[in-house]
Amino acid sequence: HGASSKFTDNPGYFATNVYAWDALVVQGRKDVDTFYDLHRLPPKDRSYGDVIDIELSEKGAFRLIQSGNLRLRHFLENKPSQQKLDERFGFLDPHKKTILVMSTHPTNPGGHKNTFSGIRFFLEIFDSMQKADHYNFLFNLHPNLIDDHELVQSLKEICVRNGVPFGYEFFTADYFPMMDISDAMICDRTSAVFDFLYFNKPVIFLDSTEECPEHIAETEILSPFWSYRNGSVVSPSNRDDYEDILALQLDEDSFKEDRNKCLDYIFSDNSYGAEMVLSLLLSHPKVVLSNMSQNENSSQ
Repeated sequence: HGASSKFTDNPGYFATNVYAWDALVVQGRKDVDTFYDLHRLPPKDRSYGDVIDIELSEKGAFRLIQSGNLRLRHFLENKPSQQKLDERFGFLDPHKKTILVMSTHPTNPGGHKNTFSGIRFFLEIFDSMQKADHYNFLFNLHPNLIDDHELVQSLKEICVRNGVPFGYEFFTADYFPMMDISDAMICDRTSAVFDFLYFNKPVIFLDSTEECPEHIAETEILSPFWSYRNGSVVSPSNRDDYEDILALQLDEDSFKEDRNKCLDYIFSDNSYGAEMVLSLLLSHPKVVLSNMSQNENSSQ
């Protein structure tokens, strides 16, 4: 989760980590293609399937497992009751559309600042909204922002000025119920947007530095903005149109077809559960060889 969609513009990060592993559990075909592209494997050496065993030069046997979205599948199979949803989100006005705002972290794996996060840009837009009180807003921030007290305080102050309730946890891994009850999502380069595709609702992307290309081809999977193909983009150059863009997407949802194609590509539709994934890891060629060696030694 995350690495194959956020850090594709830093192949060294991805490659270094993969070469420390013997197996990689991915969500679907896009992750497999990302793996192949980053390792520059020619088409003749590529294979596809739910379980893929390949040889990586000096590393030897490497296993790719396409699991689908395990976490979301678990949520859908164990959805909270309406009573529990009401207890958690009872402060929302049922007559208003609900907008979920999610943001990724503002540092890369090396701890250096980057432009991944658009939360500060959103706060500027949010503070200048003329019709903020026409919507419900839910916020879920990346846990790495939990110590940014100034940012959190600014968000709370803007909520007060705009009449938006905020008496709930801004930092939670349990965000699927928030996605389920929301009507649209505003986000940056967070990988959580791919989870949101399952709910088939509009997305507004934030591009605070205007780095996102005007056009991103479906095949350009190593573009760090590949996910932005699935919604409208708000940047400093069109920020004054933000409220119109939001209202239009809530009304027309013009990227629905793009999202559906993206969803099919990102997630495998197999029904692997966590136990099946574990069994596939335990049948890894290196584990099997290790067990054989242990059995031989014990028999001697």
